[in-house]
Amino acid sequence: MPCTSRLWASTPNLTKPNVHKRAFCMKKSCKRITGIAVLMIATQACGAGPENHASDGAIDLQKVAASAENTPAVTPEEIELARVDLPNGEYVGWYEPAPGLIVLGQSIRYPIAPVVLDSSLSPIEQYQKLAPGADVPKALIDAVEREKYYADEADRLGIDPTVSIETSSNGQGGQTDNAAGASVQKALPDDSACPWSWFQPAYCQPGVAWTELLSFKTGNSTIARNDEWNVHTAMCSYRGAVQYRVRWRTWYDWTTPVNVTRQTGEGWEWSHSGGLDFDFESLVHDATGDGFHHCGRGA
Repeated sequence: MPCTSRLWASTPNLTKPNVHKRAFCMKKSCKRITGIAVLMIATQACGAGPENHASDGAIDLQKVAASAENTPAVTPEEIELARVDLPNGEYVGWYEPAPGLIVLGQSIRYPIAPVVLDSSLSPIEQYQKLAPGADVPKALIDAVEREKYYADEADRLGIDPTVSIETSSNGQGGQTDNAAGASVQKALPDDSACPWSWFQPAYCQPGVAWTELLSFKTGNSTIARNDEWNVHTAMCSYRGAVQYRVRWRTWYDWTTPVNVTRQTGEGWEWSHSGGLDFDFESLVHDATGDGFHHCGRGA
């Protein structure tokens, strides 16, 4: 029986943006203590079940891709907290796909060099570095408060997520070149609109824990990982318009997928560091006959 999603739990002094419809989704009702809705962690949270996992615990990539493609998505603009437009015509934004889960997004366009932000900085510090002297948007400040609240709730409720390199596309940790998920084009095509020789060093540096390098792809491509704290994933199309969809799962629920359409020579990157433990799925789809590069890394 699927559980019924609950609206935002009542949290002290936290702004609740209307794009988020699920704070906690449990199979038992909330218990209210001193005006704060508190979870009873007697049962499993929605989205934390084995629906995308094989019997050995490995992620079933076909189920992952199917479930992500069939789930209605939002655009980054719908969950945007703050944005800085860069002099080169691209932009960096901070987004909140689930309450308290803040992710950094950056548009990609060949041959413009990426903006590299220190992952040890808080979202507010990152914004101040890119927009010195500008007021930090209240939406970003409120989201940072929510991030702390949900992290504290996890600690208070005794949730102890296991940080592990559980699976990759080929069921192993470490670096994976052209793992399962999409077709590798046998004769390497012209990728001059977004060359791998440019994209890989700019956006696909090796991760401390794991790296997946999926170059010269066509069709669907999926990177999925469990129990992460620090993840970076990116794609760039060198031929055709493709869809790039990412979603995250915190300890309380899956997020709504976030989808962007990228044209030839364009791409997108997502990154998240610290805050909440999460699972994630990075999916390039609707790309049959198109060509793209896709990568991910974790620390």
